Amino acid sequence: MSKTIILIIDDELEMHWALEKALQQEGYEILKAASGTEGLQILASQEVSIVLLDYKMPGMTGWRLWNRLESSGRTCR
Repeated sequence: MSKTIILIIDDELEMHWALEKALQQEGYEILKAASGTEGLQILASQEVSIVLLDYKMPGMTGWRLWNRLESSGRTCR
C-alpha cells in the first residue's frame, strides 16, 4: 500500500515545518513548495493526493493557484 502524498504550498517555511512534523507522525509523505509556481511544477511531475495551500502568498496567490488547479480538471473538493 502506497503512502498518501500531501503537497504543502506556503511561502512561510515555519508552516512547512509545523505541518510536515504533524503529518509525518500520522504516516503521510510530504512534498513542499514555497510558491504557487513551484507547486505547479511539483504537481506536473508528481502524483499528489492532497494539496494544502496558503491563500495569501506573494506572486501567484493561493486563490489564483486554486482557480488554476480547479479549471484544469485534475482536482476535486
